Amino acid sequence: MSCTDDTNRLKAFRVIRSGFPAAIYFAETASKAKISSLIAGRDAGYSISFSDLSVKRAPEFDGATYCGEVPRVGCLPQYLEKRK
Repeated sequence: MSCTDDTNRLKAFRVIRSGFPAAIYFAETASKAKISSLIAGRDAGYSISFSDLSVKRAPEFDGATYCGEVPRVGCLPQYLEKRK
């Protein structure tokens, strides 16, 4: 995947749910990051609601990559390579 206008608009957000490690999601808005996390959690079989999640901007991860690409799913921060 190459950096296109779509990936340049993505910002990093830290999505938090009690009892789980925080994950970094890349999205245009905080709400979109939260929805992505909600869908991923439900797909994994967890019974969660939108209000169970909190989201904070994580600008230190803007432009970060996983295996050379911007992740399309949530990633644990320790697996992301920050832009230099």
